[in-house]
Amino acid sequence: MRRMVLAAAVSSVVTALVIGGVGVLFGHLMVAPRFAEAAGLVGAGGPPWQRHGPPPHVAVLFRDIPAGERFQHLESAQLTMTDKDAKVVTFDLVAGTVKSVSGSSLELELNGGGTRVFQLDAQTYYYGHAASVTDVKSGDKALVSTMNGAGSASAVVDLADAQWSGRPSGG
Repeated sequence: MRRMVLAAAVSSVVTALVIGGVGVLFGHLMVAPRFAEAAGLVGAGGPPWQRHGPPPHVAVLFRDIPAGERFQHLESAQLTMTDKDAKVVTFDLVAGTVKSVSGSSLELELNGGGTRVFQLDAQTYYYGHAASVTDVKSGDKALVSTMNGAGSASAVVDLADAQWSGRPSGG
């Protein structure tokens, strides 16, 4: 159970670092029970920068990228931390488009090139537009997090079509 809570918490933080930038979201995500809703990736508000824009140091990266193309520029992130016993725990996050999905696996066309298959199990958390594996559809944009190099997904953030139309600020 502790593994699942830790996986969900760290997956949330890694996702926030990739999408929203460290300065704006980090503090909020440390206490958010469900990242996707708290970060505004789903629901009426849309992604955070649709309302406020990313922080200026992130916005400069998006300035010349049309809104409909921003997701494909996200590739990967890694967060390393230690647990209560000072053991290193590493979370990797990759972004891409769902190529296929079944009850036990998800194949992702990676934004950075290539494909990768992730095993899905009862310990996999789902966020964004997906409450479970049955909500994840081929063609959806997604972020997948793994822990300590495992082949199984600790979390899947389904961003559906990822049409981020917000105006980047600071640029």
